[in-house]
Amino acid sequence: MAGTERETPIDLRGVAACSRLVTTLELPDGFEPMAVPENCSFASGGCYYRANYRVEGETPTAEREIVIPGEFISPERYVEFKAFLESSLQDLQAPVLLR
Repeated sequence: MAGTERETPIDLRGVAACSRLVTTLELPDGFEPMAVPENCSFASGGCYYRANYRVEGETPTAEREIVIPGEFISPERYVEFKAFLESSLQDLQAPVLLR
């Protein structure tokens, strides 16, 4: 999404989503988790993204959930919604550091 202003709403009715994904990494011998991203949550209107990270023993786990209801994003909400998407995408790209 480029720009900081819109004149027309964004129609999200075709992309309504509710997704929860839990990813557990089984590391090979000799590897151990050094750091996982910080837990976070972001919201914009009815949309939200939440991520929880943990390490149990030598096993890192990421639990992520996103909800985007099928709605119109008004031009007035565009900047907030764009920031929500950018923050969510940035977290999805956050690495789990290994040593």
